[in-house]
Amino acid sequence: MKKLLALTMALAMVLALAACGSSNSGSAAPAASADKSAGAASASGSAASDGDAIPGTEDGVLSRLSRVGCLVLDDLGKESPTDWTLGQVFRVVNDRYENMRPVVVTTQYGKGDLIRRLAKNGDEETAVAIVSRLAEMCDKYELQGRDRRLSNGER
Repeated sequence: MKKLLALTMALAMVLALAACGSSNSGSAAPAASADKSAGAASASGSAASDGDAIPGTEDGVLSRLSRVGCLVLDDLGKESPTDWTLGQVFRVVNDRYENMRPVVVTTQYGKGDLIRRLAKNGDEETAVAIVSRLAEMCDKYELQGRDRRLSNGER
């Protein structure tokens, strides 16, 4: 059973990454992960274009996340974002949506629960916009089973 679950998870990631590769139009840009510090940008406007942002600045980080070949958002909804952070996530997701750039998202929440988690601090409209765009952009692969980290006797 453990091997089957691991194989299923590996297959889902291969399918997701293959989708990134096929919709990437041959770009050789490396994949990047958005971590908790990735929401660093000014709150106004959309993400900067290639030549507009200075590397290492807030806009530079957002610009890179917006144009990288394949963006991975891991464990989306795990932490409750501030309204500012939610706005930055929207900037990146919206830019990728408008420019048809691939995104791989992992989350343990369905659409409704994800919206509630993202809107926990009050900005439901932006949370809905993020989840709506991701739902249109992404194919859903649902994995079921026990958490293997908890099944080995450790809690």
